[in-house]
Amino acid sequence: MKKLIALLLLLILCVILLTGCAGKSPEIISPDSNKTGTDNLNENVLFDTDTDISSPDINIESPQVTEPDNGIIIRRDSEGLVEVTIGDGKAELTFDIEQWDKLYDIYNIYDATFYADSRFLQNGPYEIISFSDMKIKDACIGKIKSLNAKIYGIDDVTVLLLMEDGTLEFFTTYPYPWEDEYIFYSFGKLPWLKDIVSLSYESDNEGIGEMTIFAADKNGLRYDVRNFCHLISVFQCEWVYEIGPAFEDDIECIFLGLKEDGELSLRKGLLYNGDCYAFYTGKYTVSLSSAGGKPVLALELWDEWELDMSNPDFNLPPDLIGEYFFTVDYNYFTLYLAEGDVLHYSEDGAQILTYPFWEHWSDIYAFYGDDGWYDGYTEERVLYIIGNLCDETVNYFEQGMTALYIQDYELIDGEMCWKVALGTNHDENFVTEVIYAVEVESMQVYRYDVLDDTWVPLVMG
Repeated sequence: MKKLIALLLLLILCVILLTGCAGKSPEIISPDSNKTGTDNLNENVLFDTDTDISSPDINIESPQVTEPDNGIIIRRDSEGLVEVTIGDGKAELTFDIEQWDKLYDIYNIYDATFYADSRFLQNGPYEIISFSDMKIKDACIGKIKSLNAKIYGIDDVTVLLLMEDGTLEFFTTYPYPWEDEYIFYSFGKLPWLKDIVSLSYESDNEGIGEMTIFAADKNGLRYDVRNFCHLISVFQCEWVYEIGPAFEDDIECIFLGLKEDGELSLRKGLLYNGDCYAFYTGKYTVSLSSAGGKPVLALELWDEWELDMSNPDFNLPPDLIGEYFFTVDYNYFTLYLAEGDVLHYSEDGAQILTYPFWEHWSDIYAFYGDDGWYDGYTEERVLYIIGNLCDETVNYFEQGMTALYIQDYELIDGEMCWKVALGTNHDENFVTEVIYAVEVESMQVYRYDVLDDTWVPLVMG
């Protein structure tokens, strides 16, 4: 009997020990759970922006990256300001307005301006339209200092698009209180970059280091996109290097025209009346991976006109062959002679080795007026004065504003002055900040004072 009782006690003790070892049962997560984070990202559908994607462990030096199993790609910047969703070659952009306000106080900024109303700020989503109509394959998002217009003191964000054919397009963005539905259009195609397979947002490792986006091609070569984003119009306009003043307030210049097929033209003449005394045509090639780290433009040009001993550059050779490093910033496409022929000599015969070119949009060969001055002379002259000769307006350009020629005039002190608006040029409208008037002959600029309804003369730089 005692043995039976001892056996029962031993059995009860074993049951108690086994129950303790079993521990707690696993938690059951229902489909309606509030659990968030990357575990649920695979359930996202195209253009669904309701998913909670916040994370306390974001690396500020790299964008958040999500590639759900259903083929939808989501890209975000490191601060959680902008999200781009890509699927089936199409893309949409969404803002986190509360995050923008937390970092930039945008509600108060817009309410303090005359042209904006923060009540119209919207998260989106907004459709993204490519420049080339190609399908969008991927994107990379981040702040790039040299591409930042900083309108209203707000840092905008660069969105770089990788297209299905391996080319790149881009645009910059920040939330604006649109009253209607808005669409984001690509600014254009980055020249000379092709067969790109991946993008990364990282430091350039120069000096203190600035963040930029690198593009890698199928051969593993990497390119800093900053050198090319400013050149999206390189094939649509001429580029002008100012040699110096000429007679009758005109300017002697070098005009450089590059075509996408590798053809090139170079002429020397006057900026406003179109007189030309030297004209070259030829070919060019671009090397993107030079030993010096900078891209190289190689030119091979031939003189199309017979040598004129009366022209101001009578020592021009019959051909120009050379290689030039180039750099790009907000306003200039600058060539530096590496080897070969110089493009111009100074008055004392010294070689000029550096050539900062700026965009020139008027085609003087196609548009001439009855007096021999090309149509658009007034507009071109007014925009040149606004963009180069007035300290106040030049400062606005440096802040990222653009000019809109209004094609209207104002009589100021008996003189006809042509009106120009400075502001922000969006795809569907132009937001005016300041109105100016320019008297072409005297090159005087006036600012319109809205409160006093007067035109205030500005000190010219």
